[in-house]
Amino acid sequence: MSLYHEKDMDEYNLTTLPDGIRVLTIPRKESLSVVAMVIVGVGSRYESNEEAGIAHFIEHNVFKGTTKRPKRGQITSEIEFIGGEMNAATSSEYTYYYAKSAPNGLATILDVVMDVSTNMIFPEEDIEIERGNVLEEIRLMKDTPPKRLLKEYLDFVWEGNALGRDTLGTEENILRFTRDDMLSFVKNAYARDNIMIVVAGDFDKEDVVSMVKDFYSSAVVPDTSLATYEPATEESVGPRILLSTNDGQQAHIALGVTSFGNSDDRRFTLAVMNTILGEGFGSRLFKKIRDELGLAYYVGSAHWEFIDTGLWFARAGVRVDKVDDAIKAIVDELRLFKEKKVTDEELERAKAFISGRTLLGVETSDDVAGWYGFQAMLEQEILSPQDVVDRINAVTKDDIKKLANELIDNKRFSLGVMGPFKSKARFEKLAVI
Repeated sequence: MSLYHEKDMDEYNLTTLPDGIRVLTIPRKESLSVVAMVIVGVGSRYESNEEAGIAHFIEHNVFKGTTKRPKRGQITSEIEFIGGEMNAATSSEYTYYYAKSAPNGLATILDVVMDVSTNMIFPEEDIEIERGNVLEEIRLMKDTPPKRLLKEYLDFVWEGNALGRDTLGTEENILRFTRDDMLSFVKNAYARDNIMIVVAGDFDKEDVVSMVKDFYSSAVVPDTSLATYEPATEESVGPRILLSTNDGQQAHIALGVTSFGNSDDRRFTLAVMNTILGEGFGSRLFKKIRDELGLAYYVGSAHWEFIDTGLWFARAGVRVDKVDDAIKAIVDELRLFKEKKVTDEELERAKAFISGRTLLGVETSDDVAGWYGFQAMLEQEILSPQDVVDRINAVTKDDIKKLANELIDNKRFSLGVMGPFKSKARFEKLAVI
């Protein structure tokens, strides 16, 4: 009888070891590379106010040394010696560490990413160096108006909830984080039930499972994560207006509505709606606001999905004296979803656009690792790219009309405007369907 719990599909295999570690393998025999990734189910929304920014700060510091590779530069040198590359990133809901190489380098890159995410030592002198780097990241964001508005807007949408907080955290927190703070956060969150190992490319699955099992059999890792987050709640009290002062010649706009989590079947309908609204040169917003009215240099829309909620929003940068016209144009395009069914041409274009981007987005081994890995960590089902294309192609005009009537409502609107403006009153009148 096997000690492992396995889910074996055509596209991937998910193995859960007896100690709780999950191993997701995605074989691609035709691939010229292999990727090893460690995903930890913790990000900025799992932080308290006092911890804000620590998940990202930890990610910056793990490559500075481990108990197995304590010398400065040893980790990067080992990866570069085999012609590989490595990186890491932090989001609201996960942190990941990844390395990529030719298939014969798998043993090295897998050992390295497991090592850096388990045996970090956080040398004091390197903490100070990275402290300065992260502070500059924060300051750059503040000096970039579109990024600053988006940061403030997300915080405004989920006011009081860590989901709206920027992963970079605050300057005050970054200045005071200690090595002990970082080790304590890792101990609470980097646990066996909260770790997933992902390998994609050309490899032998049994070898991968064996290497992971051997590594964690002696690793000092807690069994259970203590990391928790506060679910995002929605209050229909809009339209809500955020006014951010900036003395530039360009105003920046973000207008949107909260939606639903990443396991809701309606996400496929909203993906089509979002593409029609603001993805690509053929979208409504690009054609109306940029091509027809000449109001904006950048304009578009996005739908961001999280475990328990989502946000569908449009963005634009416009001349200060044209901000009212741009907001009105965005609202008009949203209203159109409620008043009329989308056209055959819009529906066909959106489906083709999403299908093409989806299939192009899984060309490389790292694309494939992220595609399956993040779904396995965060969502209730794992879909192949073709599964998603099939779901998108099943969306109808009636589906879109129905969802538009559910989502597009004055009470759900949150509008953020950055510019040399003094009063919210003018904008309250514009953010109305």
